[in-house]
Amino acid sequence: MTDPGAEAAGQQDVDRALAALRGSGSALPKGMSKETLDAVELLLRAAPGGLTAGEVAERVGVARVTGRRYLEYLADQGLARRSPRYGGTGRPEHVYRWAVGPRAGRPGGSDRRG
Repeated sequence: MTDPGAEAAGQQDVDRALAALRGSGSALPKGMSKETLDAVELLLRAAPGGLTAGEVAERVGVARVTGRRYLEYLADQGLARRSPRYGGTGRPEHVYRWAVGPRAGRPGGSDRRG
């Protein structure tokens, strides 16, 4: 029987704990790969005007929803900025831009200098 006042661990908490035990050094969410994250980062750094999830997906060779997931991860980590691009009818498209200097590292990835 569980204590009703006890707080249940979320799946992200469990994944983080298991990653720490494995000593993987990766702080990436489940299902994300360092290689794809590196590819998205390189594209974003090289695009001063920013990129949409669709543009990233096309260039990396992944689904748009996957491109968006990686871009959102970078934005949530403070490494990318997102801003809406208003066009015709429908929802605005989000444009993502690299938000930090060229010498910044990031969790779960390389500390690439450049």
